[in-house]
Amino acid sequence: MARKRKELGPDTNAKICELLARGGTAGSIARALKASGVAVSEATVGRRILELRGGGGRSSPVAGDAPVAPALPASPEEIPEGADPETLDYWINLAREMGEQAHEAKNLDGFGKMGRLAASLLDAKRKSAPLPKPNPNDNPDLVKATERARARLHKLIDQVAV
Repeated sequence: MARKRKELGPDTNAKICELLARGGTAGSIARALKASGVAVSEATVGRRILELRGGGGRSSPVAGDAPVAPALPASPEEIPEGADPETLDYWINLAREMGEQAHEAKNLDGFGKMGRLAASLLDAKRKSAPLPKPNPNDNPDLVKATERARARLHKLIDQVAV
């Protein structure tokens, strides 16, 4: 029989992401959460870290086979410059989900943080997208423009020469 999942809430998930981004381990994060009044075990924090990184916990095949996504940045300033689009998409979805949890819990501070982070992630994704290739059909016909300019110049030269 499967065990019931312990819901930690958006504030705790955000704190886990923040401590994880600073290089915290499951044990150190669990101790920090216990010190702040959250009753959580190291195993629960370890499972939550796996979920945040894209692993599925017990239902995932083998933890070493799947690529591990980096932890969600704690603030917009911590978003790396050269992040690949797949990681940015993952972080955008994660920030959206955490924002929805904060909204449901009526946590305006957490909701605001996730909103700012999601906006910064969307902007980073927009900036990382390659520029569209120019369409040659959008340019004016330069051959005809050259012929018109040449004809005008010859006409002006003929008027001055006479």
